[in-house]
Amino acid sequence: HVKEAFEFICYVQRQDVMEKLTAAHGKNSPLAAVTEHYFDTHPNRFIRLFDKISRSPQAFAPPVVGILRQIRDEMDVAFQKVNTGEETPEQALHDAQLRLVGQWETYKKQVLER
Repeated sequence: HVKEAFEFICYVQRQDVMEKLTAAHGKNSPLAAVTEHYFDTHPNRFIRLFDKISRSPQAFAPPVVGILRQIRDEMDVAFQKVNTGEETPEQALHDAQLRLVGQWETYKKQVLER
């Protein structure tokens, strides 16, 4: 149902529909611009701030790579070690990076260098 699927995608990308959907979820809109009505009626009173942060040139998303779960797991371990005082931030990040280097090299060879 390619035609119907495309019609649905077009529907949810409409500004009025996307604003209603994201407001219902309490989230900010992925659209390039939103209406004042969206800000004025959004249930999250800090939505302007979240919108501004998400549009900042300093905003970023995690890289979409096959070892993202391992990276997150290593960051969790590093955070716990720093949080408990077991290691300094520098040491925890250094150790995490050492553990990830091999996985990254394998991923590059198996996936990126095909």
